[in-house]
Amino acid sequence: MEDKFEPKLQTESSGGSGSDGKTRIGAETPGGSDSDYLDLLLKADVISQDQLDEAIKLAGNKHVHTGQMLIMAGYISPRDLRAAIDAQSMLRDRKIDVHLAQRCLGIACKTGMNFCDVTHDQMPDGEQTDSSETSSRSD
Repeated sequence: MEDKFEPKLQTESSGGSGSDGKTRIGAETPGGSDSDYLDLLLKADVISQDQLDEAIKLAGNKHVHTGQMLIMAGYISPRDLRAAIDAQSMLRDRKIDVHLAQRCLGIACKTGMNFCDVTHDQMPDGEQTDSSETSSRSD
């Protein structure tokens, strides 16, 4: 399955804001770079900038997507990648804000819980989303 959420990469010379020459990521979405799943993994402290830089380099050499390379390198699990993509999707749909996405992604990755379940647990009672209602419904 092809990963259609691969971010646009920026380096310092091509407009990235880092003064250390590290590769920066950014999405071309209304939500800015915070809506990008790799950036969410970084900001939730699931991966480090060095791990991301290494994965980007290795992914380019092996012609695989960065998310897959993070899994292959052992930095994240497939469940973590799914949680990050779920977080990105909920952000793009404006169901959650970036701070809640980061917090819930960190919890989901540490505990192995489903991202939507974590989001449901972390949202104030008056702000439940459609996806959280479906995850708590018993069939």
